[in-house]
Amino acid sequence: MTRRNSGFSLVETLVALVLFSLALSGLLGWQRSLMLGLREQHQMLLRWREAERLLEVQAPASTVPGVIRGETIKEGCVSIWVMISGATGGNTRLSRLHCPGFNTGSALNSPSPLRGEG
Repeated sequence: MTRRNSGFSLVETLVALVLFSLALSGLLGWQRSLMLGLREQHQMLLRWREAERLLEVQAPASTVPGVIRGETIKEGCVSIWVMISGATGGNTRLSRLHCPGFNTGSALNSPSPLRGEG
């Protein structure tokens, strides 16, 4: 009588199972790092939007963590600054100077000896 061997041996099955588990764990690690990166990117987008909103003169207090607003007043002008803190430890500072009494139109429309009028 002849015996036919069909199927896979135990060693082949175990090697295939180890290779499959290594590939699956690699894919899951890659997916995890991708999700963490997307979450950090979304948080930074929220911080930048909050910073843009806080640069307005009459902005309310910030509700987003990692965003700090400050202002100084000197000679009728308000200097507004916003500090954004990233998760990796980096900081970015945005600033805006607001002078309510400054009118650009009057200075441009007045006759000036520099422009050859007079």
